[in-house]
Amino acid sequence: MKAESKGQPALQQTLGTWQLWGIAVGLVISGEYFGWSYGWGGAG
Repeated sequence: MKAESKGQPALQQTLGTWQLWGIAVGLVISGEYFGWSYGWGGAG
């Protein structure tokens, strides 16, 4: 059984390293303002 078929499209990478890094930084910054990150002080 072949792993690839001619009729099925291949998956493409849509998010790169910089995009994922930007999302993560944005989540941390927004968490500081909206109170999502209260656990950081107790954990670290």
